Amino acid sequence: PLFEKRERLKAALGIIPVPSTPKDIAPSRIEIENASEGEYFQGEDDKRGLLILRGRIRVRTASGTFHANTVIVDGDRKELYAEGDVVFSGPGTEIRAERILFDQRLGTGIMYNADGYKTPVYFVGRHIKLLGEKKFAASHVHFTTCAARRPHTNFTARRVYVYENEKIVAVGVVYWIGGIPILPLPF
Repeated sequence: PLFEKRERLKAALGIIPVPSTPKDIAPSRIEIENASEGEYFQGEDDKRGLLILRGRIRVRTASGTFHANTVIVDGDRKELYAEGDVVFSGPGTEIRAERILFDQRLGTGIMYNADGYKTPVYFVGRHIKLLGEKKFAASHVHFTTCAARRPHTNFTARRVYVYENEKIVAVGVVYWIGGIPILPLPF
């Protein structure tokens, strides 16, 4: 046990490479890679169990990896709820949110007060919905291709859809330059 703790500490400090974990995960599988503490609750009536994890948690799914301070996993329904510094990372995607609800069976979820990027777009939105493996929708969103923290140019929209082939469809769009609304689209 002491040797394992030393190895984990060395990996966390970057002294040695982080041990690799299996990349291929079955679509219906949720893997808990890290948690400080956990509790398992089971209902008396339906015998359904909930696993509540606390601490800096890392959970891997077929879609990507979640990091959060608190995670609740419903193993029977294959649902995951996370809150507190939530970060979802996937291929070409990183999204930070206050909280997230994710359905593992359907590969769908919703993130609240989120910001991040899905190549090639950076965005900030009130609700980000993951509609499938490679597409999502966002409401009340700001999006841009500028990587600056305060982008020089951006678009705002009531709703945005980003599809697998990097196609973007937006509704209620306004083009901004330097923080000034310039052009509503379509005009």
